Amino acid sequence: MSKAVVITSGSVEHTMEIGRAIALAAEPGDVIAVDGELGAGKTQLVRGMAMGLGIGPERVSSPTFVISHEYEPEDAALPVLVHVDAYRLAGPGDLDSIGWGEGGQELRDGAIVAIEWAQRVMPALGDDLLHVQIVHAPGGRRLTITPYGNWKTRALTLTQTPHNPKVAKPHPKCPICSTPITDAGALPFCSERCKQVDLNRWFDGRYLVSRPIQHTDLEEEV
Repeated sequence: MSKAVVITSGSVEHTMEIGRAIALAAEPGDVIAVDGELGAGKTQLVRGMAMGLGIGPERVSSPTFVISHEYEPEDAALPVLVHVDAYRLAGPGDLDSIGWGEGGQELRDGAIVAIEWAQRVMPALGDDLLHVQIVHAPGGRRLTITPYGNWKTRALTLTQTPHNPKVAKPHPKCPICSTPITDAGALPFCSERCKQVDLNRWFDGRYLVSRPIQHTDLEEEV
C-alpha cells in the first residue's frame, strides 16, 4: 500500500506552495489527480503547479465548462500544464472527448496533467499518478498526498514544503500616479516626474507628501 504524505495548509499561499513543490517533483507524462469538495482549494493547488512550471498563476482558472485548458510556459524546455476538470464528466469514457484515448498518452506527451474531481475518472488514469485529497480542517486545509507507481520515491520531497511560506509584500504605490514603486531609492514617488508634480502642488497647498524642499528640487536639469 502506498504511504501517504499529510500536509496541513493554513493559507491559500501555502496551498499554492505545495502545488509548486509537486510541479518541481513532476516529470513530463505525469498525472496529478486532485479531489476535494467545492471550495477546498483544488484550483489553488493547480495554480501553484503553474508557478512551478514558470506559468503565471493568474492564467489558471477552473475549466469546468470547457473540460480542459492547456498552459504553455515561457521556457519551451519546460512541460506544458494540462488542466482538466472532470466535474461534468459521467465517467472515465467521457475523457475521450478531450482526446485522452488509451492511457492518455497523446495528451500526456510532453505535459504534466492535473485533473480536478479525479475520482470520477480514476479508472482511466493508470497506475502511475499522484493523488491529492483536500479537505477542510481547523485553521485551513488538510492535504493527503498518496503516490502510486513511479511517484512513490519522489513523493518524499513534498515533506520539505515550508509550513509558513513567506509571501512577497506588494510594492508601495506612488502617491501621484499609483504606479508600484520597485526602486526603494525613489520613495515615496515612482519617478522624478511625479516628484516634480508634487513639488509644484506646494504653491497651492495641494501637496500629498509633507517634506521640506531640498536643494536638489530647485536645481534645473542641464
